[in-house]
Amino acid sequence: MLIQVFVVMPVLLNTTFPKNSQITVSLKDWSTIDQPGKILCSRSFDFSYQPPSEKYIVKLYNCPNWEFLDTLKANERLVSAVINYGWKPINSYNWLKKGDYYTNAPFSLDSGATSITVDLVKF
Repeated sequence: MLIQVFVVMPVLLNTTFPKNSQITVSLKDWSTIDQPGKILCSRSFDFSYQPPSEKYIVKLYNCPNWEFLDTLKANERLVSAVINYGWKPINSYNWLKKGDYYTNAPFSLDSGATSITVDLVKF
């Protein structure tokens, strides 16, 4: 299933993103509290020189179908989005620095819906 994630910036930047910027958006299953969330689908790509915009669209391919997502409680479905401003993470432990934009938030999908909107905050 294809899910579009509308990533909303907290403010409109007055310049393009610098070289080596990266965006990562993931849907996660947090139904097991004592373990890290399982990534259901994810996409990362270069965001260098991306022009200023209030909203960016990220398409996540090969996501679980709606019937599976509906088996999870609302607080067990998490959308994670991060824009690394001018750098790219080299491992999963160092994924956020001051000046980046991010969110981790529960999401819901109505039956048949194929999009999620998330609001980023500046770290």
